[in-house]
Amino acid sequence: MAARYAAWFDAKSRHMTTASADEWRSRLHARGLEVTRATYYLTAASHRVFDLLHYLSLPNLAAHALTGRWVVPPLGWPGRLPARWVSRLVADEPSGGEGPYVMLEAERR
Repeated sequence: MAARYAAWFDAKSRHMTTASADEWRSRLHARGLEVTRATYYLTAASHRVFDLLHYLSLPNLAAHALTGRWVVPPLGWPGRLPARWVSRLVADEPSGGEGPYVMLEAERR
């Protein structure tokens, strides 16, 4: 089930790859690039919340199945409350220098 969920999520998120930072370092090194900085973002706890929030979109999934269009109702002021909460989760920095997402900066050697 986990592999099916990962494949579904990768397709929906349009992920090109979910390779680890070490895999990317190796790939970049093979092409003459050296990673100069790795910045991890989103804490593991925030990522779990992010995954759970997908289930709140089930009404939109049902609307898409029925109409062929993604229907997102305007939220107005109620939408601002979750937005503030989610923005705090995204702003959290992972401790220990690792997290579920990483941005790598590299330079040509």
